[in-house]
Amino acid sequence: MPPPRINPIRPGARAAPAPKRSLLDRIQPIQFTDDDGIKVLLYGVSGTGKTTIASTFPAPLLWMSVSGGKKPGELRSVYTAENQGRIKEFKLEDSGELVELAENHASSFRTLVLDHATGYQDMILKEVCGLTKIPEQKGWGTASQQQYGTISTQFRENLRALLSVAQNVVIVAHQKTFGGEGEGSDVIEASVGAALMPSLTNWTNGAVDYIMQTFKRSEMRPSVVKIAGKEQTMLKKTGRVEYCLRMGPHATYQTKFRAPKGFPLPDILIDPDYDKIVSVIRGEFQFPDE
Repeated sequence: MPPPRINPIRPGARAAPAPKRSLLDRIQPIQFTDDDGIKVLLYGVSGTGKTTIASTFPAPLLWMSVSGGKKPGELRSVYTAENQGRIKEFKLEDSGELVELAENHASSFRTLVLDHATGYQDMILKEVCGLTKIPEQKGWGTASQQQYGTISTQFRENLRALLSVAQNVVIVAHQKTFGGEGEGSDVIEASVGAALMPSLTNWTNGAVDYIMQTFKRSEMRPSVVKIAGKEQTMLKKTGRVEYCLRMGPHATYQTKFRAPKGFPLPDILIDPDYDKIVSVIRGEFQFPDE
C-alpha cells in the first residue's frame, strides 16, 4: 500500500487565498425575492393589536418574550389551536440569548418576533446596573452616564444580530411621546414612537425597513339622512371598534415604509395582517371603494 499523501504546505504556512473578485464582478443588479424577510418595528399602546398582527406573519414563528419577571400574557390573544402549531415561544432570561437564537437557530423559522423591545432594553439596563428589579419610574439616577452608554451599545449590537437574519423580523414596542415642550418662541413639536431611550429609538428606526403604529378608532359608515327635506350622506358611528395600522407619512407619529415611488400607500390599514402589509409592499394594495 502506498504511503498516504502529505500536504506539501509547510507547518505553520497558510494555504493560498482564493482569487479576489474584481470590483466590476461584484456589481450586480438590485434584486429582492419573496424569500427575503422584511424587518418591521411595530409600536402602539397596549390592546391595539400588535400581538395579533405579528402572529399573522409566516410560520414557523419564534416568539421571543421579555416578561420582566412576570408571566407574559400577551399571547393569550392569539391562543388558538392553529397558532399552537405555528408559534413557538421562548422566554428570554438574559439579553445574550437573543443573539444566540438569531445566530444559531434562526434558520429553523420563517419569522422571529421580539416582544417587546421596551422590556428588552430594561433587561439590559438591569444586567448592566446589577439590579434585581427595574424601578417603576426610571430616570437619570437609575444608571450612570457611562452605564447608559454601555446599555445603548449592547442594545444596538444585539438588535443588529437579530436584524441581520434572512428571516422576517418583527420588533414589538410600547408607545412613547417625545418632546412637546417649548421655551420662549422655540417650540419643540411632539412626536410619537417606540418607547425606548431616544437614541435607541432613532437607531432602531433607521435599522428597520418598516415602522408602523397600531391604534383603535370608532367604526364610521356612510348613512343617508334627510336635512331640510334633502337627502345627505353623513358618516355615523356603528358602535363597533376598528383595529388600525398607521403606515403612511404623518407629522406626529413615526412611520416608515420602503416602497418604490408611485406604489399605492394607504395612510392606514383596517384589520391589518401580514398579507395586507405585503400587498402594499408589492404595490398590489386595492383601495376599498369610497
